[in-house]
Amino acid sequence: YSYDIVLSSLHFVKGAKEYHLIDYRQVDYRPVLEEYFKELLRQAKQNLFDSLAHLDYPTRYIRMHGVACSLKPFADLIDEILKVLVQNGKALEINTSGLSACFHTTLPGYDVIKRFRDLGGELVTVGSDAHCTASLGGGLEEGIALAHKAGFSYVTMFQRREPVLLKIE
Repeated sequence: YSYDIVLSSLHFVKGAKEYHLIDYRQVDYRPVLEEYFKELLRQAKQNLFDSLAHLDYPTRYIRMHGVACSLKPFADLIDEILKVLVQNGKALEINTSGLSACFHTTLPGYDVIKRFRDLGGELVTVGSDAHCTASLGGGLEEGIALAHKAGFSYVTMFQRREPVLLKIE
């Protein structure tokens, strides 16, 4: 197929519930995230995509249940994922859908975006993850500003699966 971009977007691990169907008030989120990040690392190593979407996707639903959630216990695993992206010349998506949700942050947040840059990441995409026309393009300016704050001079779009760099002005 002649796609412009292929996203890696993990919504559940085989044999497990979809992340948005889990009641995190009754389930410890830590084993869920550990399994999620391990699968994300496996997919990153397969190298079959252009941009890794919403790296910390399950945290959206953990937070929506009012559960405080820390990524610190998973820092080494997240670093491994980010290093594979760097080695393979892949982009990290700054997903802005969380800006309008109850937790007011991108997926991933600034710390992970900055860490990706510090590890040598050069390509970031910014996406609104819109599921309706009213949300289309929501938060893109904030996402681009966050990329710039993290040290990126460009955001990336893809044409025929080739990166096109757009200078942040």
